[in-house]
Amino acid sequence: FFRKLYTGFSVPLFFSLPSHALYFGVYHHVEASTSNSPLAAVSAELLAALVWTPQDNLKQRCQIHGTRSAQEFGASESMYRACGDILTQRGWRGLFRGYGIGVATYAPFAVIYFGAFERLMPTNSEERTSASVFHCVSAGMAAGAVAAFFTAPLDAIKTRYQLRKSNEKFVFRLISREVKPASVISATTAT
Repeated sequence: FFRKLYTGFSVPLFFSLPSHALYFGVYHHVEASTSNSPLAAVSAELLAALVWTPQDNLKQRCQIHGTRSAQEFGASESMYRACGDILTQRGWRGLFRGYGIGVATYAPFAVIYFGAFERLMPTNSEERTSASVFHCVSAGMAAGAVAAFFTAPLDAIKTRYQLRKSNEKFVFRLISREVKPASVISATTAT
């Protein structure tokens, strides 16, 4: 039971350090240079997505291994096998399948998240420095919930697009064909 829950876990373990170092390094640099959180968030997303997109593609292939959808979507039992399969089937571009829709999903998430987080935190530096861990964690959780609520439908579309075997190039066609109002509602209420 637990093994199935953690299928594909090695992929984020492998990619987490470089992707988060890149993300927060870029975010901090741009935010410190411009004092513009939305610009910093979008800049960080654009660059970190170069690491997160291959991670997503590999992880999703590993996660569906052993499921009924495995044959349909080309599941793989390991990160290395998934990488080989993607390279064989689609070339290097296959690892970056969904980069555009990923940025279109995660950039709004980051802008909403950091905007909400900043509004929930004290504004002056003295109060901000003395904010309790509980306050910071609560602000982060609330900001994440708000951002996830608004971007979950885009994330569902991104996942469907990345897992497709066909070379569907038009995401909007995919949206109109597969995403109905009921599925958008279920995507925003799923846990």
